[in-house]
Amino acid sequence: MKRIAIISMLIIAGTLMSLAQNHKVVSAYNALRKNKLDEAVESIEPAIEHRKTKDEAKTWYYRGNVYLSLHLTDKEEYKNLADNPLKIALESYQKALELDEKEKFTDDINDRMKYVSEQYFNKGVNEYKSKQYEAASKSFEKAASLVKKYKGQIDTTAVYYTGNSADLAGNKERAMKYYSKAKELDYDNVALYTSLSRLYTTKGDTTKALEVLQEGKEKYNENFDLIITETNIYLAQGKAEKALENLKIAVKKDTANPSIWFAVGTNYDKMMKEQESDSIKQMMMEEAVKAYKKALELKPDYFKPAFNLGAIYVNRAAELQNIASNLPLSATEKYNALKKEADSMLQKALPMLELAHDIKPKDINTMSSLKEIYARLNKPEKLKEINQELQSATSGE
Repeated sequence: MKRIAIISMLIIAGTLMSLAQNHKVVSAYNALRKNKLDEAVESIEPAIEHRKTKDEAKTWYYRGNVYLSLHLTDKEEYKNLADNPLKIALESYQKALELDEKEKFTDDINDRMKYVSEQYFNKGVNEYKSKQYEAASKSFEKAASLVKKYKGQIDTTAVYYTGNSADLAGNKERAMKYYSKAKELDYDNVALYTSLSRLYTTKGDTTKALEVLQEGKEKYNENFDLIITETNIYLAQGKAEKALENLKIAVKKDTANPSIWFAVGTNYDKMMKEQESDSIKQMMMEEAVKAYKKALELKPDYFKPAFNLGAIYVNRAAELQNIASNLPLSATEKYNALKKEADSMLQKALPMLELAHDIKPKDINTMSSLKEIYARLNKPEKLKEINQELQSATSGE
């Protein structure tokens, strides 16, 4: 992002146009030529107030040079002479252009305006790096505006980062405005499409969010991040089958990404809960288990798939127990078989939830599930231990 403007002695170039010019302007010029910026500032400020020099283009031109040099200086003793020397330089040059009816300084000023635009971009970069996002957005916006006016070009990078900085600052409307503008200018960055889609989603406009993602997918050949962003929208809408289609594509693109396998598991998990047929539920459950296990294989300390695996088994145990409870009293053999299978599910849930507990020891839901299983499987010591942890966690100790 950083650009280095080529600053030369042009900043202090120029000749005295008349021996009769005000002494303060001459003093400012000479001080600047000797790089004595404190003296230059001290001289030029009265000149913009004096009746003989305040309406001269040359006065404001020199003032712009003084403050641009002040902005660029690396000498600590000069850095506190003005709060925003770049802004003062810009305003001074603009004032000089207004007053320069004979256009004696216009070409030189326009050249300096190009430097100013570069410096606004660099200022935005520094503000961005220091997380001053609101200020950065304004600096990038100013850079884009000056480049367009004085270079006759469109700086798509400055436009994009105007939006991106606004996004990070929480200014969604401004972010959407400049993201959309960057997209219209064909700015080359996948993040532009995912970010703009996200903002449309937060506004509740999923139709527009999906349109933006489709544009991005066409431009970036089914990019992984775009597929995942689209998948999340489908999942939020309850469109599990469409989400699954996307996830199958995503998995092929990145088989070593645990987040993808977790998303696949979540999707099958969701579809499983929506089925009425027990046989289809079991099929969906098997697919979810495979995906969650793959996620854990790739990332052993991944809490979410560990917890979800445990939850799948616990929920299946509850379903089996419910089926068993609704059997007639005479169906003793089937009842015992279902109860045995339910206990088997709890046995499978146990190591997954214990793993989740190891990863997030303070998670209340995990501890509550473990408490239920320890009680059901008659593990008094473990039950006592988890009760103590729960009490400590809920009491804030």
